Amino acid sequence: MKSCRAVLFVTLFVIPVFIAGCVNISTLQTARALDPGKQQILVGGGFYASPSVNASASAATGNEESLALPYLELGYRRGIIDRLELGAKVTVPGTVGFDGKYQLASAGKFAVAAGLGAGYLKLSTGSGDSQTSTQLIDLMVPAYVSYDVASAFAVYASPKYVLRFASSTDDMGMSSSATSHLAGGTAGVRIGERFGVYLEASYLKDISSSFDSFQVNGSLFF
Repeated sequence: MKSCRAVLFVTLFVIPVFIAGCVNISTLQTARALDPGKQQILVGGGFYASPSVNASASAATGNEESLALPYLELGYRRGIIDRLELGAKVTVPGTVGFDGKYQLASAGKFAVAAGLGAGYLKLSTGSGDSQTSTQLIDLMVPAYVSYDVASAFAVYASPKYVLRFASSTDDMGMSSSATSHLAGGTAGVRIGERFGVYLEASYLKDISSSFDSFQVNGSLFF
């Protein structure tokens, strides 16, 4: 009976919270903006995990749990005017995002930029008359710092602040909403120049709760 209750807890609580936290926070760019008219297409993916959710699942089941949600990602970036770059991305499952970046400075191999972004996720859990609908909207304020080790190799970091709006409607039609503040960042490398690969890892922590998220991904660019 205890085992059944643990499995039910993971299915009804841990898994929905785990999935609901997954608004994509990938960076996949250095601090250098694309030249006006230049574009970049990204195709990749990775996995999302949450140490805090894993701890909850482990406590519920009595076993060491490590849950990871894989995803695919498509992105597009374009230089608009000098030092200004815009981008969009979608993931499977179900998130969309938009962002803009302005290159503030470039000193030799170093570059610094600031940006704004937004992400959106909508999902339903349950089935039939027991469905719950959840929507997440993330407003992101990232900064970017990068260093060109060579023309075809760069390292970058992107600290982030995220303002998250969450709303849900349960199977009884009752609605609820919440706002949270998250902080974290991304560290990664770019290998290649005109085409190549981005490899990176990201981490976010809710400032006022134990919830956190960890994301690893890679993407081809061309």
